[in-house]
Amino acid sequence: MSREGSQTDNIQHSIAVFSRSKRPIRKYHAWPGNISFHLRGHLQLGYGRCTCLIGLILTILPFILFLSFALPLLQESARSGMYVFCSILLAIILMLMFLTSCTDPGIIDRYTTTYDEYLEMISKIPADQPRSSWPRFCETCMTARSARGPFLGVCIGKRNYLYFYVYLICVNASSVTLIIIAGFCFVNAGLKYINEQGTINPEYLLEYMIRTIVCGFVMIYSFAALCVLLPLFIFHTLLIARNKTSREQSLNIHGSVNPFNMGCFHNCGQFMCQSRRESVNFLEKLTVDHPLLMLEEKGRQIAKV
Repeated sequence: MSREGSQTDNIQHSIAVFSRSKRPIRKYHAWPGNISFHLRGHLQLGYGRCTCLIGLILTILPFILFLSFALPLLQESARSGMYVFCSILLAIILMLMFLTSCTDPGIIDRYTTTYDEYLEMISKIPADQPRSSWPRFCETCMTARSARGPFLGVCIGKRNYLYFYVYLICVNASSVTLIIIAGFCFVNAGLKYINEQGTINPEYLLEYMIRTIVCGFVMIYSFAALCVLLPLFIFHTLLIARNKTSREQSLNIHGSVNPFNMGCFHNCGQFMCQSRRESVNFLEKLTVDHPLLMLEEKGRQIAKV
C-alpha cells in the first residue's frame, strides 16, 4: 500500500472513531498552531499561558502592596477616594489584559473550502495576504499589527490591537500614579512616626520600617515598569500615526514611501474607528474532505481529541 493511501486510511479511521463518540468535528478541534481553545471554541488563549500568569502577578502585586501598606499613610480625607480610584484602575487594566489575551488577534482562515478547491485556490493567489505575517510563536497566519504583547502571552493582530494599545495607556498611567502617591505616602510616614525630637517611638519602629520600605519598593517597581512600557507605548503610537505594522517598520518594507499612510489625523481616526475583522468561525463543522483534516497533523490525529 502506498504512503498516501495509508495516510488516507488513517484519516478516515480517525474520523470514524471521532464520529462514534457522537461529537461533530469542529474547526477548533483541528486548528493548527499554538493557540488553545476553551469554552467550546469561544475563548482563545495565546502561546504563553504561563507568561500571561506572570504578567497578571506583576500587575496585581504593586497594587496590593500599595493599597495594603502605603495608602493608609495618606490623610483620611484623600484615602477613600484613592482606594476607589486605584481599584477602578486595576479593574480596567485586568479587563484589558483579558480582552487582549483572549480575543482572536485576527487569524486568517485559509481552510474554507474542500481539499480539491483548496489546492486550486492556493495555486492562483499569493501565499500571504497583504499586511499579514506568520509569527513563529503563534504558528498561524494572521493580520499582524505587532509581534506579541509583553507579559500577555499572545500575538497582537488587527482585532486585539486597540485593546493592547489602551492597555499600554492604562499601565503607564498607573505607574505614574503609583510613583506620585507612594512618594506622598513616604513623606507622610516621616510626619506621622517621627516626633519633634527627630526620634521614632520604639513601639512604631517596625511599622514605620515596613511602610517606608513598601513605599520605596512601589516607587522603584513602578519606575522600572515605566522605563520598559513607556518606550513601547511611544513606539506603537508612532506606528499608529504612520499607519505601519511593527514588521513593516523593522524590515523597512515600503522604504521611504508608505502606501498606507493617509496622514496622521486620518491614520489615528482609522485606528480608533475602523471595524474589526470578522473572527474565524471556529465552531464550523468539518466535512471529511476538509483541508484541516487532510493537511494538518493535528487534524489527522483528531481521534485523540
